[in-house]
Amino acid sequence: MYLSFRQRWNRHHVIRLRHRRKNQFFAKLDSNIQKILNVLTDMSGNIVQVMGLLKTAVKESGTNQFHTRFTNLQFPLSTEDEVELLETSLVQESRRDSFVSLVTRLMCDDCKTSMKYILGYILQPELAVKFTLFGTAHKRSILTYKFYRSIKNALTSKFLSSTMTEKSLVRIYDSATQGFFHDMQDKLNKRYIRNLASKDKSTLASASVCLTFGCFIYILKNHIMHALNENQTKYLLILILLSCVYRY
Repeated sequence: MYLSFRQRWNRHHVIRLRHRRKNQFFAKLDSNIQKILNVLTDMSGNIVQVMGLLKTAVKESGTNQFHTRFTNLQFPLSTEDEVELLETSLVQESRRDSFVSLVTRLMCDDCKTSMKYILGYILQPELAVKFTLFGTAHKRSILTYKFYRSIKNALTSKFLSSTMTEKSLVRIYDSATQGFFHDMQDKLNKRYIRNLASKDKSTLASASVCLTFGCFIYILKNHIMHALNENQTKYLLILILLSCVYRY
């Protein structure tokens, strides 16, 4: 088929215009991808900083320094070795007095509530479930520990009165202590269930994201490969890399 000069020129002009638009499209795409990668990099850095601050805040709020004489201990205690260290410290009268002063500051106007709160201040849930009131074959009796007796003595000094006998207080202590251990066990059980649910949800979400991006890349590849020549395949690789960065 014979084409005139003008027709050939017009055809050449259209082809050049298409190539120019295609190059502009990929130049803009490359610029946008670079901007997105920069944003993701900045976000990842900010997330690391925020997580570090959160960990520091949780650590500072969750582990209160006991007293200058007890610089090796931080409450709540997390191991049985720390409990033994506290027991050893309470042999000295000055440290026992300091411990009683701390317990007194933690009290409220209700005896039972005070006992639960003090025990929660001293023992982490993971450690608390290793104790019971009277002890079992696998758990220790908290009645044998000096720190528990010191707590009871401090509570008795505050709440003992004509209407609240020592025998009544002992029953309240026992009930509050058993209730505390029961609450700690429930707390750990609920935490375990939440962790399982969170892992299952995270696994499903990860699989969904991978499948979605896999389909997206496959469809995008089929559409773009028609417009790409061999020298422009880097843009497809950039898109795949972007999806991986977004995934992680």
